[in-house]
Amino acid sequence: MSVRQEQKLERSTSFANTLRKNEWDEAIEKETKKLTQKVDHHELKNRSLYSIEDRLSRLEEDEKKNAEEIEDLKYFLKKRYLKDFLV
Repeated sequence: MSVRQEQKLERSTSFANTLRKNEWDEAIEKETKKLTQKVDHHELKNRSLYSIEDRLSRLEEDEKKNAEEIEDLKYFLKKRYLKDFLV
């Protein structure tokens, strides 16, 4: 193979490698964007779930307080109006 043919082959190989590298770079960039969007979406979902968990926690706390108040009221009413309960 002549020097000229070797140089031409080397340029062709270099060009092909550059094309492949560019394809890989584009594919990696595309996949990175896709994964970043996925992560962002999951973060939004997590924040929403934390908000829901917080509300549920407060509701459970309120429910417990209300149950205690109801029991206190029942006790008071039975003591105060015991005669009416016996009728």
